[in-house]
Amino acid sequence: MSLLGRRLTLAPSGLPAQIQTFFTPEMTGIGATPSDLLSAPLSFDIAGVSALQYDPVVFTKKEAGTVEWTTTATGDGVRCTDLGPSGVRRLPPVPDKTGR
Repeated sequence: MSLLGRRLTLAPSGLPAQIQTFFTPEMTGIGATPSDLLSAPLSFDIAGVSALQYDPVVFTKKEAGTVEWTTTATGDGVRCTDLGPSGVRRLPPVPDKTGR
């Protein structure tokens, strides 16, 4: 998605994979070649959780100047939702195979 001289590319996690700016170094105009602002995609890590699985990103709002999205991450007994520009909300733990 692009807005005001910038481009945001999302990772499957809903976090930025890359943010690019098209502003010239002098910040006085827009150039044709973007500059990457991230050296690597952002990640969401939880201590003690080996790997998170992400649901597909869902865009919840698309208006002029506003885009909102969400996804849910699940792994090793945790489930987090609202992984998007609004923040993170932790849900109750996912029951294990015994139902606890």
